Amino acid sequence: MRAEALEQDRFAYEMLVIQSVGTNSAQWQVPGLAIAAQAFLLAIVLNPDTARWPRFAAAMFGLLTTYMTLQLLRRHRYYYQLDKEQLQRLAAPGRLNLTTRDAMKSENSLRPHSLLGRTSSVIVWTVGLTVMMITDLALAVLAWLSPNFFG
Repeated sequence: MRAEALEQDRFAYEMLVIQSVGTNSAQWQVPGLAIAAQAFLLAIVLNPDTARWPRFAAAMFGLLTTYMTLQLLRRHRYYYQLDKEQLQRLAAPGRLNLTTRDAMKSENSLRPHSLLGRTSSVIVWTVGLTVMMITDLALAVLAWLSPNFFG
């Protein structure tokens, strides 16, 4: 490979790493902020002194917030996967000849010992956020149909 092409690949790789780190960082900030918003909204919904309409509105905002969080989490994950594929192409033999984490995993006998270590974080958060959406929907229905349910 020519020196100029190699230098271009190195630069592209470095830029993709920076972009990928930023995407990954943003991907995990959003769910944490959504949990805080969810706690605030649930405090309104579950407060027995809250009137029917504000309770219903808070539950619907919780549902909307959780849906938007899921969409953004999945979008960031998609972009992260695109970056990862491009990084792997640049790291391949004949280009930069770098060893990627995926290559190290296939060559290494170490495996996470617990179910928590083997489960994808994106899947865990997707399931958790989906449960929150179902909870928000149930609370919205209860607030609408049975306003006295909360006390």
